Amino acid sequence: MTYQSVNFAYPSRPSAPVLTGVNFTLKNGMTLALIGESGCGKSTVLQLLLRFYDATNGSIVCIIIIIICKILIFLLFYDDLMMLFYDDFHDWFVGE
Repeated sequence: MTYQSVNFAYPSRPSAPVLTGVNFTLKNGMTLALIGESGCGKSTVLQLLLRFYDATNGSIVCIIIIIICKILIFLLFYDDLMMLFYDDFHDWFVGE
C-alpha cells in the first residue's frame, strides 16, 4: 500500500486541509501505527483507504482484494467465533 503526496480536505470544509503531502509505503508484513493529537487526520487516512472519501490530490495504491478477502473471512466466521466465546464464558460463569 502506498500513499503518494496525498492531500485531503472534507467536502464540507474545502478550505481546511486535513492531510497535506502524506507519503508512506507499506510492504507485505509491515505494520503502520498512526499517532498524533485529536483531529490530525489519523482516521482520515483509513477513511481514504476504504474509499469513504477520495483524496483531493495524490494517489493511494493498494491491493484491496487481499484486504476485502480478510474482512470477508472474518465476517463469515464471526458468528461461529462469538458463539464459541459465549459458550466458554457461559460455562465458566454459570457452570455446565
